[in-house]
Amino acid sequence: MSTQAVKLKEAKTIGGTTLPLSFDGKGAQRRRRQGGDRRHRRPADGSGNRKLKTITIPIAEAEFDQLRAFLSAHAKLEGRKMEIAKDRNAAIADQKSLARLLEHNLFRLKPIEQKHTEAKEELIRLKNPPTLAPLEAYFFTEDVSTKLRQAYPNVSPDLIKTINGLHRELSTSFKYTKTAPARLRALKIYIYNLQNAQKTIDKEIDKTRGKLAQHARNLVPAGGGGNPAKEFTRDQPPSHII
Repeated sequence: MSTQAVKLKEAKTIGGTTLPLSFDGKGAQRRRRQGGDRRHRRPADGSGNRKLKTITIPIAEAEFDQLRAFLSAHAKLEGRKMEIAKDRNAAIADQKSLARLLEHNLFRLKPIEQKHTEAKEELIRLKNPPTLAPLEAYFFTEDVSTKLRQAYPNVSPDLIKTINGLHRELSTSFKYTKTAPARLRALKIYIYNLQNAQKTIDKEIDKTRGKLAQHARNLVPAGGGGNPAKEFTRDQPPSHII
């Protein structure tokens, strides 16, 4: 029998259309959609179950374990972040408090440093006392007219008399005072007297300068030159006052 005859023998006619005998129509299509034709399925040999148990399930469990560990670590990190933020805020508050305390202490430290500097300078002064012998020799000299005239040739006799009087007072006072506090009081009195003498001299200078200025204005005609009185100042008084 020819091949064509075999094909025709194995075919059937449905609705005027010749189909192979193996064609089952919609039922075959449905079976294929639901899992294929059972006639073409291979018998189960158990290899799929073994693969599932030995590979797939262990991998899935390992992934779940890693995921749980990741979630746990993430939760711990969140808690740690909150602790760090809390500690950071506390540290910032402590820093501000310490800064205010430091500023207050620095403010209080300034007068202490000033006192320390003064005490240090005083200690240096006490360790290096001045040489008193030449000073005592000068002030204990009751007549210093010669020294004053040598230093200031135009010095007035009245000023020499005043200075000599103060020297005599100081010399007499030091003869009866041996302690440092007593001599210090005597020196303060001496300085006070010198200041009063200076004030008297300044007043005399001002009075004389005023007279000279008035005299100069009387000598200069109207619309004349400068004022000769401007040549005299407190630092440069007329020669007869010195």
